[in-house]
Amino acid sequence: MEPIATSLEDKIWDAHAKSYQSWILVLVLFAVHLWVSRVDWIWGASARQLLSSGALNAQRIDNGELWRLSASLLLHGDLVHLVFNALAVLALGRLSQAIFGWFRSLEILYLSGLAGAFLSWSMGATRTVGASGAIFGLLAALCVFGWKYRDEMRGELGDLLRRRLLFWGSVNLFVGLIIPNIDNPSHFGGFICGCLLGAIVGHRWDKMWDRILLAFPCILGIWCTIATI
Repeated sequence: MEPIATSLEDKIWDAHAKSYQSWILVLVLFAVHLWVSRVDWIWGASARQLLSSGALNAQRIDNGELWRLSASLLLHGDLVHLVFNALAVLALGRLSQAIFGWFRSLEILYLSGLAGAFLSWSMGATRTVGASGAIFGLLAALCVFGWKYRDEMRGELGDLLRRRLLFWGSVNLFVGLIIPNIDNPSHFGGFICGCLLGAIVGHRWDKMWDRILLAFPCILGIWCTIATI
């Protein structure tokens, strides 16, 4: 008989060993990529295909195509872009699911992605795709969670959340500033939103009121997506 986990870190590690739902999201990302790119799945869809499929374009959103704010999160430029984002979604998603639960993790991903898309829109983006903003938001939420519960997590997991994830997140934000053709507004928008959500959301064994709180903006985003297609 396995020992019952008592500390918060033990509970999270036990939940992490059983958290596989992130694979569903990864499969969705690959399915969308194959559907949009067709035979050119390695090099990715053309600029015209991406734009018609939902790439973020400020002018078109100004004309009422709000659905692009959500659709652009599922699109990727090429296979390399997709693989890197899929690996990040899988690694961070499993950890997030173990801490926040699957429903909260989806809410954080979606709202952070929307925040990044909104900032890109405000900066006049012409053709932006990718889940990077959502990924940065999830990373930020995990970092903030680690600091918020630092008294309960003094072991390896606490160090991972508070220091190593924050380090790699900062490095990637900096890399985005020096490499051209990277949607930095999306990264920063998602990261800032993730910090706010990380301060609000508790762990999966805590009170559940925050799930309902986050559901309202998610429903609004989904409604705007459906209503403006």
